[in-house]
Amino acid sequence: MNNRQKKAADIFIVTGDGRQALKKAGYSDDYAKKYKAFFEKEDVQAYIKGKIRPIVTDEEENSPSEEIIEYLKRVMRGDEDTNPTQRMKAAEILCRHYGINKENKTENGEEAEMPRPVVICDDVRE
Repeated sequence: MNNRQKKAADIFIVTGDGRQALKKAGYSDDYAKKYKAFFEKEDVQAYIKGKIRPIVTDEEENSPSEEIIEYLKRVMRGDEDTNPTQRMKAAEILCRHYGINKENKTENGEEAEMPRPVVICDDVRE
């Protein structure tokens, strides 16, 4: 592969837009319109796979699922700069992750422990 082909492939990896990647690498508009043929070439595909594969293995080593759960917990608690809607969405996602549904039951059907509601009676007479 030449330098211009590598540049186009590198831009494609970042943007995901084949046509723009070819234009930014210096190819003509007419050639950029045929971007599918360029990215179907075996050497271009091999180059892209070689660049992407190390990124995927690095993510797997860092256990992204644990990082995501920790982030969602921070959002739900309000530690991150979020609005109430985002906090509720994070709570819903965490409930699904831990297997708690809307009826306060766990995945195995057991009742999840919830505090009893407080009842306030306004019976005060003068």
